[in-house]
Amino acid sequence: MLKINNLKKHFSGIKAVNDCSFGVEKGKITALIGPNGSGKTTMFNLICGVVEPDDGKIIFSTNTGDRNIVGMSVEKISNLGISRLFQQSRLFKNLTVLENLLVAEDNEDQKFWKNICGLNRFDKSKTEKATKILNDFGLNEITHLTAGELSFGQKRLVELARNILNYHTVLVLDEPVAGVNPKIRDDIAKIILQMKKDGETILLIEHDMSFTLGISDKVIVMDAGKIIVTGTPEEIRNNPEVLRIYLGK
Repeated sequence: MLKINNLKKHFSGIKAVNDCSFGVEKGKITALIGPNGSGKTTMFNLICGVVEPDDGKIIFSTNTGDRNIVGMSVEKISNLGISRLFQQSRLFKNLTVLENLLVAEDNEDQKFWKNICGLNRFDKSKTEKATKILNDFGLNEITHLTAGELSFGQKRLVELARNILNYHTVLVLDEPVAGVNPKIRDDIAKIILQMKKDGETILLIEHDMSFTLGISDKVIVMDAGKIIVTGTPEEIRNNPEVLRIYLGK
């Protein structure tokens, strides 16, 4: 679904991503873990077009075949089918929960800004689709609230719902449970596992090891810009190098 081939990115001599290669399989949950400064966020930024690599390829399988997305804009990569949940909240604070989903449903910039300015009316089918997702997420009682009224955990749920609503074939989740309470953490775990059952392809970064190892099919461990080991959650739990570098044991 997604293949990273010999990817490199340096910042002022620092090798943030140093000749990394891995694959993200269709219908699987792949986790990217490692200590702070290991290169995880840079890797996500490279995949989503926020920054360009110094070398290497990012091959994305689309309906029209495999494409190297290096050099494409963030918007074009998103429209091709990579939907990203950012670490920090990116909701419109003055719009309601339902409106935040509806305005995000149109990927084309012109339609998007027409919706923001009230120049487009949301059709019934889009409203029904957004409402169903909010119901599935247990958010049906807060659809009328503005995003600014929500708790941090509720915002994460709304953002995750918005990512699913957007056209996508791969979901890229940046710390989906960072800062949320245990109840919402468990809710998000159940939602992501259900998404996998529904055939979703997911790549995630998360520092919560219990959460990550509990839901992932494959785990990729980075340190100092390099991939040091790849394996199943059980293999990662018992890997001496991971225990030494990532857990400090």
